[in-house]
Amino acid sequence: LSKMGLNFFDHIRGMYAGIAISISEKKIYFFRDPLGEKPLFIHFNGMEIYAASEISGIVQNSNSKFSINPIALASYFRFGYIEEPETIYSQIFSLDRGTVSEWDSNALSFKRVKIIDPHEYEEKNWDLDRVLNTVIEEQVYYEGSAAIRSEEHTSELQSH
Repeated sequence: LSKMGLNFFDHIRGMYAGIAISISEKKIYFFRDPLGEKPLFIHFNGMEIYAASEISGIVQNSNSKFSINPIALASYFRFGYIEEPETIYSQIFSLDRGTVSEWDSNALSFKRVKIIDPHEYEEKNWDLDRVLNTVIEEQVYYEGSAAIRSEEHTSELQSH
């Protein structure tokens, strides 16, 4: 992030949600994958910020009082689920999928600063062989013991 700025987020792939802190700028970045596979829930309580992948993590660790969100409750009874960014508690919200939002402690502001658009990924122009080989190479590199299985699959793909 310090080397690439907000363009860093264009290079992340997969399912993710996270937080990056810039101490020098006194900013916290909250981010979430474009498909919304991994949730990120946020709660502000004065100068305290809580973020977690599950609402229960915030509720259990915050001293805040939480009240049921009537909009979320109506959504649940109408659709069978709660539409984002609402959550069952009025004081907790879900970060929008495919976004980077910034908490600026100097300005005491929280705002969206970037949209991560998967349509801009260079991989969208790759042919199937390149996609498969890249995925296999990543699995070999990242999973260690799965490398043997991945190498076998690479041989199978190359023989076809």
